[in-house]
Amino acid sequence: MRLKFHHLSLFNIALYLLPIQSLSLPLFSSRYDLSCFLLLFIASSYLTNKPLLYRYQSIALLLFVLVIIFTYLTYSIPPVHRFISGIIWLGGCFLLPCINWKRIFNVDTTLNILYKSLVFTSLLVFAQYLLTSFNIVQIDRPSAFFDEPSYAGLFLFSGFNGMLIHYLLCKDLSHQDRHQIIPLAIIFLAGLLTRSTHLLLPLCLALFFVPHLLKNRLLFLLFAFASICSFILFPRFQTSGFFTHFISRIPVASSTNLSVLSWLEGFDQMRYSTTISQGLGLSLGSTGYFPFSSPFTQQIQQLGFYDSLNKTDAFSGFFRLGIEIGIYLSLALVLVILHRIFLASRLIRKILSNHSTTIDAEYISLINTLSLVTVGLSFLLGFLLKEPNYARSYVFFGFIFAFLPLPKTNSLSLPKL
Repeated sequence: MRLKFHHLSLFNIALYLLPIQSLSLPLFSSRYDLSCFLLLFIASSYLTNKPLLYRYQSIALLLFVLVIIFTYLTYSIPPVHRFISGIIWLGGCFLLPCINWKRIFNVDTTLNILYKSLVFTSLLVFAQYLLTSFNIVQIDRPSAFFDEPSYAGLFLFSGFNGMLIHYLLCKDLSHQDRHQIIPLAIIFLAGLLTRSTHLLLPLCLALFFVPHLLKNRLLFLLFAFASICSFILFPRFQTSGFFTHFISRIPVASSTNLSVLSWLEGFDQMRYSTTISQGLGLSLGSTGYFPFSSPFTQQIQQLGFYDSLNKTDAFSGFFRLGIEIGIYLSLALVLVILHRIFLASRLIRKILSNHSTTIDAEYISLINTLSLVTVGLSFLLGFLLKEPNYARSYVFFGFIFAFLPLPKTNSLSLPKL
């Protein structure tokens, strides 16, 4: 019981530190979030104290490490420090879903802390935006306490997805707080101000639940509120390059945008590594440490940037995984994530079609769990798309939240009218 209390305390601290990347530790060419150290310690401690319960997971992780060591000895490409770092942090990511985190933290409390962090980060983004508007400070794009605006956008849009699912699932319940719609709008608008391409995450979620979104009047008011605010801020958006920031990324094949070129270069790097390793990967830490040819490298140089920019992370979590652990394991991970998306969406649709006004603790816990799963899946999709650093808090929490235990759809018992 005492050990469980310590685990819970450390987990809550890690969750509070999630949006505070400015405290991350710089080491060599990377930065490591404090949350990752805490979560890795909790998982390792929990696994060590219950070895029989997790013996199969331990064997699977050991086999993974042995395969990675084999590829390292075969190709000898990455520097030793990057290889060891990759084993610790990516191995840590794969370790996290092996633990039943519901035995460690309370779902309701966790969602409440996350909600407060989202509102806090949103208000900070607005403050930075206003200070920049009045030329008090010079910030190109607000990022709150995150290292980059893109990270802040991923956090806000992923959190928005989770809170939107929570709102939709609770809309028929008597305990639903109607003023939740205002924080939803604030979080979404703050995400827009970061000018992050992770805007794709809520757009994709909306496609999943279009009929339910159209039926909800308050969500229509949310859209109207966001539209009015966008109209008011339109002159500022236009002068700050808000629209050109996204438009410059749309013609992917012919774009001259640095992010798009780096992303395409990362794809070429993955394609080359797949060829020379027969799809098995060149070992952890090898990204950017072997010669390959890409026409986009020259275009990056023509823009005035050095040719090694973004090469060591491939500008995409999926590309980096394809390079380091192989395309087969990377695709297997994608399929597992897609399966979780399918399972979660089926559960959400079943609850939405239930139209129950009866509530109990188990029902609310399921709704809160689905909200956290949505946040976790959004984190992982953002990681695969363009945030390739393993030792980031959103990646670790993504692997925790996305794989929280869910009941099977056919065994789900919902309260009736």
